[in-house]
Amino acid sequence: MKTFADCSLVTIKLKQGWAIKHHSFFNEPFLLEDGSINPFHNDSPDLLLLHQTEKPENQKLSIDVGWHFYLATPDTLDYTRGYFKLTIYRNKWQDVLFMEMIPDLTTTIARIHHWMLQDSVFE
Repeated sequence: MKTFADCSLVTIKLKQGWAIKHHSFFNEPFLLEDGSINPFHNDSPDLLLLHQTEKPENQKLSIDVGWHFYLATPDTLDYTRGYFKLTIYRNKWQDVLFMEMIPDLTTTIARIHHWMLQDSVFE
């Protein structure tokens, strides 16, 4: 029987000048092939945090990734549907440059790598 110990973290291919500050981003999709919710998907709003390392502090970019559930009503979360929220910001959340909501794991991982490779676009 599968346990959390069997889950691997998403592999992040760091571009030079980037570092991982926090990583609990399991390589597990939210939904299984049969449409049921994957009990090994990490539904934390704090999955991954990447920072640039080779710039002055007030110019460093950060990429934050978390899981969020949709609202069923204004006061209730729908625990059957959600998305990865990716945010790129500068200077400790004082300057949010771009935010994107992506429902699937594969596209989310591709977008993280794309943002790191295209970091000069955000300067």
